[in-house]
Amino acid sequence: MFQEPEQEMLRVVSVICDGLSDISFDTSDIEVKFTRRNYEDILSKSQTLTTMLQNDKVHPKCAYEASGLFVDTEEAYLLGMKWYEEQTKKRQEEEQRLAQGQQKPVTAE
Repeated sequence: MFQEPEQEMLRVVSVICDGLSDISFDTSDIEVKFTRRNYEDILSKSQTLTTMLQNDKVHPKCAYEASGLFVDTEEAYLLGMKWYEEQTKKRQEEEQRLAQGQQKPVTAE
């Protein structure tokens, strides 16, 4: 019901972009996603994500995409990786402080 009108709108935008600017694109290169929040079966989706993230043979980005938990999997993946790197850095700094005899703990956010 929504897919066809969206594709038609993309065809019109493509024609306008071709005529008025140097921008050109093929409508088949654009994946139409509808951002309606779907909380159906959220427990199963979160378990799928957790299980896949614990598997060393599955790339985290694939886990985010396969779980179906996020509307924008790319943004969720990048945000998750940024947070993971920040937490890893904090843990390493804390370990270095403890190894040097400084007892001031750093709390994770």
